[in-house]
Amino acid sequence: MTSGRIIGLDTSAGVAVGLAEAGVVVGRRWLDDSRRHAEALVPLLAQVVDEAGWHMTEVTGLAVGMGPGPFTGLRVGIAAAQTLSTAYHLPLRQVCSLDIVAREVVERLALGPETSIAATSERLPTTGPQVVAPVTGALAQQVVAPVTGALDETFPASDDEDTSGQFSVVLDARRREVYWARYDRWGQRLEGPQVSSPTDLPAALPVVGPAAGLVGRTLAWPSPERVDAGLLAAQSEFLPEVGSQPLYLRRPDATVPTGRKSVLVARPTR
Repeated sequence: MTSGRIIGLDTSAGVAVGLAEAGVVVGRRWLDDSRRHAEALVPLLAQVVDEAGWHMTEVTGLAVGMGPGPFTGLRVGIAAAQTLSTAYHLPLRQVCSLDIVAREVVERLALGPETSIAATSERLPTTGPQVVAPVTGALAQQVVAPVTGALDETFPASDDEDTSGQFSVVLDARRREVYWARYDRWGQRLEGPQVSSPTDLPAALPVVGPAAGLVGRTLAWPSPERVDAGLLAAQSEFLPEVGSQPLYLRRPDATVPTGRKSVLVARPTR
């Protein structure tokens, strides 16, 4: 699917929109305000598509982050992606939002920690295409040695050989909790996603992601601060599908009452 023009959407942590063509990121924008998902997503998408000179009829595929994330914000992005998929008859790839962050970590190590492929602020338009090549296939053979070295240096071997090179990715779940998953050195998910207190994360593993500061265990270089929808669009083919069910992980705050409350005044007994 990455060979055409792909739109990536993610509302697990703010609002993020990205465009990629033939694996090259050509546009990305985000809005951090988690209270404006519904009113911000469509205008932000229209802006990015217009800046890239695209028309929706030229889009060949969609990718959406399925969470984990807050109930209200997450469903806005998923509903938008599903609506666009139906309206324009486009294939839709549904992936775990934490997997996108893990993918960026591996890409950063392949390109060098000083190379930032994080999302460009909505106030700072992207300047030119940004190539985001997958660490698979032929490229994997070219970068195995240098990336392995970088991973060994960044994720040093632990006392338990089974966890060497592993790391955790976290997103803010509020209520003093985090959404998290555990990954191997190549960005493959080994455990999760789950929601828990930061103290319940796997011990002694480095932590990356937008909520890394809540945990207190981070890498020596800055970790991704947002879920990059541009990377999602460029790499969607290489990220595992998670199905059509949103990864809410816990019940919404607002619920529909299950019974009716009587408002009749009881008659006094004789």
